[in-house]
Amino acid sequence: MAKEDYYCVYTFRHTWGTVAQNDCGASISEVAFAMNHASGHQVTRSYIKIDFTPAWELNEKVVNFIFFTEEGGSQVTKEEGSCRLSPKYMVRGEMYFRGRLLYELEDIGFSNKDEVIHALAAHIPDDIPERSMIQFRIVNVDKGHEAIYERMKGGSV
Repeated sequence: MAKEDYYCVYTFRHTWGTVAQNDCGASISEVAFAMNHASGHQVTRSYIKIDFTPAWELNEKVVNFIFFTEEGGSQVTKEEGSCRLSPKYMVRGEMYFRGRLLYELEDIGFSNKDEVIHALAAHIPDDIPERSMIQFRIVNVDKGHEAIYERMKGGSV
């Protein structure tokens, strides 16, 4: 074995603990018991590479609830994240007002978020009052990146 391929017993214990929790659904208490850790969670946590996927999925659900449902969620006005675009990437854009989908598009050829927002904003219905805040969700489909922007009708759109 090459030196970088050396493993010790603890490598396998760490792997076992991580797989038990993240892939097999075991709780930290169950992993601690199975690994015979007398002090429980503190030692066991050092063995496990935590899978944050549930937290990320929950965050996506919260963002979707706030921005993209018509239920009574509060609106956030700051720009969220960034979504790098290039004319070669497939882009999906959605435009919302008070959680209601107004218009969506999916196409290539956009160089930046402002081009996508401009293309979506061209379809703002006349019955949306001036100075209303409109939300734009832009997804780089090829890269799986997503960003949310908010603009005012009659102001920046």
